[in-house]
Amino acid sequence: NAEYMGGNMRFGELILSKRVPGWEGNYIDYELLKKQLMLLAAQPKQSQLAGEYQFKEAVESQFKIVNAFFEKKLHDLKQSIDPVFAKPANPTKAGWVATADSKSRELTLLEEFAFINYEGFRKILKKHDKNCSVPLLPSFMIELHHNEKSFWKQSKSLRRCVDDIVALYEKGGRFENLQVVPIEQPEADDQNDFAEGGVKKSFIRKNHKFWVPRHRLNELLVRLAGYLPLYYFGEKYVDPLTTSVYLDNTDLVMYRHRLRRDDGATLIRFRIYGNQHPDPNGVCFVERKTHYEKIYGGESKKERFQISEADADGCISGGFVEVENPGKRDLELAQEVASEITMKKIRPYTTTRYHRTVFQKDTDDRLRISIDSSLTMSKEYHIQDWNWNTHVNRVLGADELYEFPYAVMELKLRDVHMPEWFEAMVRESLVMEVPKFSKFIHSVIAFRKRDVPELPYWVEDHPADFGLDSQSESQDAAIGPSRVARTSALEGSIEQRSSWCWPRAKFGQLKEEQRSGGGRPAKMDPKAFLANERTFLNWNQQAITLCTFGVALLSMGTAPSAVLAGLMLSVIGIGVLLYSQYQYFRRWRLLRDRASGWLFLDTTGPVMLTLFLIVTFSLAIIFNVAPPSTGQHIIKSIGLEQLILAP
Repeated sequence: NAEYMGGNMRFGELILSKRVPGWEGNYIDYELLKKQLMLLAAQPKQSQLAGEYQFKEAVESQFKIVNAFFEKKLHDLKQSIDPVFAKPANPTKAGWVATADSKSRELTLLEEFAFINYEGFRKILKKHDKNCSVPLLPSFMIELHHNEKSFWKQSKSLRRCVDDIVALYEKGGRFENLQVVPIEQPEADDQNDFAEGGVKKSFIRKNHKFWVPRHRLNELLVRLAGYLPLYYFGEKYVDPLTTSVYLDNTDLVMYRHRLRRDDGATLIRFRIYGNQHPDPNGVCFVERKTHYEKIYGGESKKERFQISEADADGCISGGFVEVENPGKRDLELAQEVASEITMKKIRPYTTTRYHRTVFQKDTDDRLRISIDSSLTMSKEYHIQDWNWNTHVNRVLGADELYEFPYAVMELKLRDVHMPEWFEAMVRESLVMEVPKFSKFIHSVIAFRKRDVPELPYWVEDHPADFGLDSQSESQDAAIGPSRVARTSALEGSIEQRSSWCWPRAKFGQLKEEQRSGGGRPAKMDPKAFLANERTFLNWNQQAITLCTFGVALLSMGTAPSAVLAGLMLSVIGIGVLLYSQYQYFRRWRLLRDRASGWLFLDTTGPVMLTLFLIVTFSLAIIFNVAPPSTGQHIIKSIGLEQLILAP
């Protein structure tokens, strides 16, 4: 992220600041390559061939140095962990934890070494391709990602070391005395607050979503392992593959309702755990998520029923399928889902796949952390029949597959506060909070960004990650490693924007102060509606006062100054009544749509009211101080002599 990359610091200075003592000679010599590139770019195009060869040799030489050092350090780390389990130097719990802490620091440094060198090669070759005629970056990136001896390819095996370090923490039992701070709640004396057996039914649940930079994922995993144990799925399989197929139609009805968080908005998906390829004997879960606004007394819910994976195609087409192990609600839910699929004409639209790692104590679910890594999204709407890509044994094209640039983490709390050690990770920018992030919403805009009328706030807030820039609008494609969709000019009034979905706009046109809380969703508070009503009544009270004085002056006054002042006060009072009515309904719509706080400001009404009153009282003073001829001249100049000067 930006803080990790040094903000505005030059990259050459950043490498120097990130160097580990004792490893100095094994990093990419970025400044040396930069000087060679400057000399090469200064040469005429026709004489650059020899210089190109020398520059390429220099890059390859630096690449070999980094590869050799990383391979040695990775081998040493693996070799140092394996004997610990067989012959631990200090078999006590404290010894296991100390060893795990030491190995986690080594792993973090090695992961940072790989990332900083990766960025160094990428940046210098990007500069080369920009200034020279022979492109080197594409072929070098293929080498980095696919050559088994490449340091970047080898860095992926650090995940195995993470599992070993987690096992060390488990042996040390560091999390056995994990303390969480409960949220104080009033004692429930109503019997309705308890289920059968005295178990409490109502809980304070809070979900927080975060993004994790991929190059810091292993660092996060080993740090979490020091506080929470891994939660195993089934037979000790830690991070199973999860595949979700989302349904929508060509009008994006599901996308629109979920993005705006309309009350009663639904989302239907088919979910498979563990198996990536078709399995006739596999199990598929059909899930329906329904969003309800708490202000209306509702609570969002997720329901699902189980079918055979072989019956998934029939269910997607809206047909009847056999529900496995049906409960009381499952058969009714299956009919409702089939009816909704048929009525809305929804079909497979996008698919997400990721590996989920969960940290949670087996006996305590008050604190749960799940991390979805290797998140990929693929499009489904190009398929003409009801099949889906999990049932199509083929390689997807570059325009059909999108790799999300972050891991997605979710923190679930029940009746407890966020732990202090987790807040420290947020402050260190190890994780970045992204409220209400949705894989489904992002998977839609990844492939149909040109067609969606509104974008989620996180796309606008992180333009570099998703390809938004303010200079080019000529190319449109999927968001991802290739060219990305550029947004069009601002459409509609700024007042139409809700707090977490924005009308499509060119990045840079929206001012930062037009967002609330850094782009985070605004909470809907019922008191805000009452405050809007009080403001409306206060404006009406002032308008009635103005009209009362105006009518009194018109009724009892005979002097031209009194008649003019009464007339103007009456007109201003009527205007204030109409304006307050307009502002009341405008703010009511903003509250309904959870708009950001900046949009509620009204700088026009108070200013105009003040100006009109200044003019009114100024004219009244002039009429009383100046000679009568001056007042009559002013009245005639504004065309009111028949109304005011008539006997």
